[in-house]
Amino acid sequence: MNTDCGTTIRPVDSSDYGLLVHWFGNKEFVEWWGGTPKSPAEVVEKYLGGRSSVHSFIVEHNGEPCGYMQSWKTNDWEGGIDIILLPEKKGLGIGPRAILRLTEQLRNQGWTRIIVDPQSQNLSAIRACEKVGFQREHHTDDRIIMVFDPDRTPKRVEL
Repeated sequence: MNTDCGTTIRPVDSSDYGLLVHWFGNKEFVEWWGGTPKSPAEVVEKYLGGRSSVHSFIVEHNGEPCGYMQSWKTNDWEGGIDIILLPEKKGLGIGPRAILRLTEQLRNQGWTRIIVDPQSQNLSAIRACEKVGFQREHHTDDRIIMVFDPDRTPKRVEL
């Protein structure tokens, strides 16, 4: 994994159970992730490999776990990503770097279309995605659908 600027992503494993149960049980952590804390059983099902179409990752900064990411595939060449960071780790540039790391990995695996769908009121998530090359495609009632544009050079992310 790339370690520039101290931000890395790694696959989730069973040793992350307690961490994920703690994070997803916290209302502040899940504010933009449905807003409702998850039970331990839901965490196992949704974030510890219970869904074969979803790949889960831990975001680390300087070796410290500080967030969760996932990728999900819709077909052989496209899918989406989601990210959630600890509230105190937002605004430090960790999110854009983690998004770029996972986007680069997926592009190297042959993905040509990568989607994110932040809630329309989550301006910091929208800005983080725009920093690494995601473009607004359209919106639904409460979400902005954004697609990664590989021809756009990230402008504000130090890599």
